[in-house]
Amino acid sequence: MPLELKGRVMEGLGEGRKYVAMPLYNLLLTEILNGRAPFPGTLNIAVEQGVKLIATLCRPRSIRSAVINGRLFGGFMYWLGCINSTKNTEYGVMPHKVVVLRPFLSKHPPNVLEAVSSENLRRSLKLKSGDEVKLTLICGNEVGP
Repeated sequence: MPLELKGRVMEGLGEGRKYVAMPLYNLLLTEILNGRAPFPGTLNIAVEQGVKLIATLCRPRSIRSAVINGRLFGGFMYWLGCINSTKNTEYGVMPHKVVVLRPFLSKHPPNVLEAVSSENLRRSLKLKSGDEVKLTLICGNEVGP
C-alpha cells in the first residue's frame, strides 16, 4: 500500500547536481527511471517524519555503498513514487513520476528526502522554496506508478 507524505520544498546544498552527474549514479538513476536520464539535480523536501520511521512504514529499495578503485561511492535507499504541488492539485495538474531517495551519507537532517526525475521538477511543477508538496511512495516491491 502506498504511503502519502506532505512536505515543503527547501533549498539544497548543491550536492545533488554533482552526484546525479557522476557516471555511476547517473547510470543507476537512469535504470531506476526506466531508461530516462535524470535531470542534473535533486528536489529537496523536508517532511514531518524522519527517514527511519518512513522506512519502517514503507519499505524502501536500496543500492549498496561500494568501493571502486579505492573510492567510496555511498549507496542510498529509494522509493518509486509521484510528486505534486498541493496548489497544482486544485488545477488538475497531474503528478510527476519520481524516485524519492535518501543517500546513506546524506548531510541533510533525517527528515529531508530528495526527489529525482527526468524533468526539472521546480520548473515543471512551478515550485519555489517553502511550497508544500504531496509525495506518494510505492513501498517495497510493489509496482510503481
